[in-house]
Amino acid sequence: MNLILSDENSADNKQVHNKKMDKEKKTTAPPEIGPYVFPAVLAAFGLWCLYDGFLSTNPDMQDYLLFNKIAGIVLVLWAIVDFYRTRKQENKSDAKKEE
Repeated sequence: MNLILSDENSADNKQVHNKKMDKEKKTTAPPEIGPYVFPAVLAAFGLWCLYDGFLSTNPDMQDYLLFNKIAGIVLVLWAIVDFYRTRKQENKSDAKKEE
């Protein structure tokens, strides 16, 4: 008789534990960021590199001009490509939602 009760109690404890785990899983989801945050960060960093590469008058930056020019161009182009890919994906998902 005791074995049956302990099995029932353990089954109840497992159900309670599973419900708690389900609630924790639901509440611990990471916050979502906007789809255009990554292209914006890329563009901002790229513009900063372009400024340092082409417009900066700081004599200490003379050693890093070539790196900043190349990095700025690459990052800005990457931001533009990622922006259009994201925009295309957003439009495609909006079209699917309308159907």
